[in-house]
Amino acid sequence: AGALEQAPLETLFLDHCSVSKAGAKHVGRLLAANTTLTHLNLDENNLAAEGAEVVGKALLNNGRLTCIDLAGNEIRGRGGGVLAKVVANNHAMRRLGLRSNDLGDEGCLMLSQALRNNTGLEVLDLSHNAIGEAGAKAIADILAATNANSLRSLDVSHNLFTGDADAVFAEAFTYNSTISTLNLSSCKLDDDGAYAFADMLEVNTTLTSVDLT
Repeated sequence: AGALEQAPLETLFLDHCSVSKAGAKHVGRLLAANTTLTHLNLDENNLAAEGAEVVGKALLNNGRLTCIDLAGNEIRGRGGGVLAKVVANNHAMRRLGLRSNDLGDEGCLMLSQALRNNTGLEVLDLSHNAIGEAGAKAIADILAATNANSLRSLDVSHNLFTGDADAVFAEAFTYNSTISTLNLSSCKLDDDGAYAFADMLEVNTTLTSVDLT
């Protein structure tokens, strides 16, 4: 890790490398020392909540990274809490990939709150995270409440939008005018949700790509 700390790296891919909590500590030191890195990919490792906490704390002090990919690390709600702090405080970040981390409603609620304070994030992937009705409604509240939010692309596909979450989500986009790309595929939309989205698309003038399959 010492050599990497001083190398003029801009992009570092460590995906599918079996990085665990122990390895995350080395990544944390790298993030603290390297002054040129802008893209870090840690997809499909073994970080779990403990490793995510280590990386997350390092990211709190790193104002240079613009793209962070952490898909498939079983971060869960606990790790999501640390990453929520990153989202709230790191305004350099433009893309955050959290696909397949079992964040659940717990992690989603914390991330949604963090989005209130973020003015830089443009692309957010929360697909395959077992997000249910409570988490979906929390995201919808943020999307409807503020257009100061910088999000342009949101992927919440393959989650569990039960109850009236899909209709609430659709209603949020009658107010939101920043997001242009939305992926809600495989979220189990029912007939009422489909009607709600049809009505929303009649008034929303920002969305250019919507996946409801």
